[in-house]
Amino acid sequence: MMKLEGAELQYLSQLACLDCRVHLKFDPICRNARDMETELVKSRMRPIQNIPATRDFQTSSYLSEPVLAEAAARLLNCLPGHIQDNVANILAQALSGGLLARGERGEIVFRVLVTVAHDLAILAYYGDDPSGPRFHRPIPLATFLQNLVAPDIWEEIRFAAPFHAFPDYITLEDAISNAWVNFSHFVHLGDEASYNLLCASQMLKRGAAMDTCDHQYNIDGALPVLYGDPKRTLIDVARTSILQYQIKNTSKAVKVVHDATLVGSSTDNLPVISVTMHLGVEKEKGRRVEVTVETKDANIVLGSICVATVTASSPLLAVTTR
Repeated sequence: MMKLEGAELQYLSQLACLDCRVHLKFDPICRNARDMETELVKSRMRPIQNIPATRDFQTSSYLSEPVLAEAAARLLNCLPGHIQDNVANILAQALSGGLLARGERGEIVFRVLVTVAHDLAILAYYGDDPSGPRFHRPIPLATFLQNLVAPDIWEEIRFAAPFHAFPDYITLEDAISNAWVNFSHFVHLGDEASYNLLCASQMLKRGAAMDTCDHQYNIDGALPVLYGDPKRTLIDVARTSILQYQIKNTSKAVKVVHDATLVGSSTDNLPVISVTMHLGVEKEKGRRVEVTVETKDANIVLGSICVATVTASSPLLAVTTR
């Protein structure tokens, strides 16, 4: 913790704490970004990955270190004010200074938002429990979603009916009643093949979320989800699913069709949650959420059942089972 913090928690230390949790990507063509990256390598434990023979640049990033992520979470949450205000100020200063690559800004904003929601959910669920890790522990998926979206949106989506509403349908909240997430930081995947349920189950054990490789088809990242009791359920592929997300940084909403099969097939037919965030989109008449429902007769049999579909200018949620 002292190595991250330095003599005092100045901006460089704050940026290092945020970086090791949300995996910031510095702009390689910006001199300020290169200088900042060098400072983080020199004094804030950011490892170098590669230096070419010409030695005219370097690549670096924080590794998946749960202990370091726990320390960073504690430091970010001990700053004066609220965690959401603190990280927003850190990120805004980095963006205004040209430190971060423009093409990655939408994804970084979402990773920061889910990290803030994670910390708020931890504090709401566990309180000030001092035993063991404070932020590196599982939380109910419903508690996490409740802290991710605005209260009025949560009240709408928690009771959302399935897209195909058969008789005796279950609501979104009921569908995820035994689902848990456990992540204190993000890990960047090296290739498309790593995006699978086996990798997701390993990330659950490590307490990490998945940031997909560059140009991954139809998805930007995912949060591994465990279905069962986190104290008793064996963490394996059979009990693992994901909350996958895609970011659209546009002024107008675009139609996004998520592919729930990209991560592979669940042996227990567990739900896959898909989240789309439309940054910069303003809904007409202030309406931010629209739940779409199609009433179905009990005699109709479909190959794919959508548990809930919600369209929103804030995160759009859709839970599907295959």
